[in-house]
Amino acid sequence: MDVMNAQEWCDAFMIGLKNENTWGGKKNANFNWDLNPASWFTDRRFFDANGKPLYDTDWQKEASRTAVSHNHQLSIQQGGKNSSMGAFLNYTDQQGIVETTYSKRLNAKIAYDAKPTKWLSTAVNLAVNHTWGKYSTETSGGQDAARTMVEMLPWYPVYNQDGTYSTYASSSEMMEKFGFEAMVNPLGIMNQQKRMNYNTKVFGNAALTFHLAEGLDLKTQFGMDANFRDYRYYSATTLDNLSKPNGAAEYAHYNTVYWQEETYLTYNKTINDDHRLNVMAGLSWQERTYAYNESWTEGFADDVFQDYNMGAGTTPDSPSSSWNRWAMNSYFLRVAYTLKDRYSLTATGRYDGSSKFGESNKYAFFPSAGLAWNVSRESWLEDNKTISNLKVHTSYGMTGNSEIGVYKSLGKVTSGTLLIDGSRNPYSYISSIANPDLKWEKTGQFDFGVELGLWNQRLTFDVSY
Repeated sequence: MDVMNAQEWCDAFMIGLKNENTWGGKKNANFNWDLNPASWFTDRRFFDANGKPLYDTDWQKEASRTAVSHNHQLSIQQGGKNSSMGAFLNYTDQQGIVETTYSKRLNAKIAYDAKPTKWLSTAVNLAVNHTWGKYSTETSGGQDAARTMVEMLPWYPVYNQDGTYSTYASSSEMMEKFGFEAMVNPLGIMNQQKRMNYNTKVFGNAALTFHLAEGLDLKTQFGMDANFRDYRYYSATTLDNLSKPNGAAEYAHYNTVYWQEETYLTYNKTINDDHRLNVMAGLSWQERTYAYNESWTEGFADDVFQDYNMGAGTTPDSPSSSWNRWAMNSYFLRVAYTLKDRYSLTATGRYDGSSKFGESNKYAFFPSAGLAWNVSRESWLEDNKTISNLKVHTSYGMTGNSEIGVYKSLGKVTSGTLLIDGSRNPYSYISSIANPDLKWEKTGQFDFGVELGLWNQRLTFDVSY
């Protein structure tokens, strides 16, 4: 941003005094400010005898930099008649354009597919992603670096004569005269405050497929998506209008684990090239758990321990934590029949259950059926040079919605502590009553669509209601 330098700041201040002398008089009273800069800018550590600034600091330049990033990758791949394997490693280091900020990432992935016997196929994929970095907040609205690099006084140097970082109070004489807002320079913030994120994500799946007979397969697969995040914060005892004189530390941990298991049997049969039958029956389980805990404390005597010893803070807040879990169980059956690649009929039935619903309404049944006609396979259209493809399909079925909060069907008690007469006392109250009749929201859905190919250019038209 284009901001004033030190001399422009002083000039603007003097213009303001002149304007007030001329135009700012109250009724029956007039201003008569001294228009000599030497009378106002009197601290000789920052101004000369004529009131000219000795320093001219570009705070945006001081607090930012041209960032450098580098990326490294290593991959190993191997393939054979009955198996293939790949291992991949990646490291990325990115500097932030704000001083002392950075982001680093380490990725590892392994993939393995094999068919050790005629009746068994296997597949494994696993990826681990770990990132960590320091950032500068841009959303707090407080005296953080993103704001102070624009608003800090340009005639202050980065460092005071004693080597400490300059602040609004570096000149008590000027502070009392002008009434500056409490502020520390942005470079001081970035070197004396840390905001660290550590994030580990584990994603993977494994599958076994048993070839029981010709056209008959049994597949079971397990997948998971886990995310573990730590946030660590410390703000020094020297940062004016942020954490002076007590300092502040925070440590928060977020843990989310989702897993899903599916097992299903499929049967495919073709008779005389005219009849094709596909049948699938299976079941699945899925679960998600979330855990959170956080601690905050102030009152540090110095900045030695930072957030690594929260007990050194003399005025801790009450710790907070939460935990929740939801799960689903499903059973499904699908039958699809195709005649001469022209006419298709599909019927599906699902029986889904969710822990979010009331005790007597955990499960619901969702049927659907669909028809399709591949018109372009008819003899009277098969050799058409204009219409290369024409297919019409329609379906109707029931869908359900389980996107509600966890524990909505249960009675809940809210509890905590209150500070009364200098000591913490527990409290609790019933915040919601049980709703055992809470059930799936079922909706009918109709779909109609047309696929049209003209000169091998595909067009689609779908209507859902």
